[in-house]
Amino acid sequence: MLKIAIALPLLLATLIAAPAFADPGPAQGGKAQPGERFKQARGEILRKRLGLDEKKAAEVEKVLDKYAPERKRLRQAMNEQRKALHELLQKNSDDQAGYKRALDSLTDSMTKMNTLRQLEQIELSKLMTPKQQAQLLQVMNKARRGMRGPGHGSKR
Repeated sequence: MLKIAIALPLLLATLIAAPAFADPGPAQGGKAQPGERFKQARGEILRKRLGLDEKKAAEVEKVLDKYAPERKRLRQAMNEQRKALHELLQKNSDDQAGYKRALDSLTDSMTKMNTLRQLEQIELSKLMTPKQQAQLLQVMNKARRGMRGPGHGSKR
């Protein structure tokens, strides 16, 4: 049970992070932008597959969108910290202080991301049943794997 309590918020937040990378610009030529299409698909999932009414789906979307900017910022920070570590390793550096700074920053960002995910999950749990949360997790995981393309997310 503890595994589910920890894994569900982490996975759910990861799966719903895609809007953070979306281009919020206006659609051109009548075609929806990728972020806009994602939000439309997400809304359809909430309403049709999870059976949420319009009001509840809008509340869930508001929670998901609320955390997206901070999630994006933290993800970018973690990517930069991983890059710094990679560069140190590529140079075969003996800069122990540099490794420590990068590792400490990465750990701090990961801790902040986990806290953010927990807060998001707490809010979602007030709006959705556990079954609906699990359904959203499953659908979004499948969608995320599809967005990453073949060769990603395969089992090892």
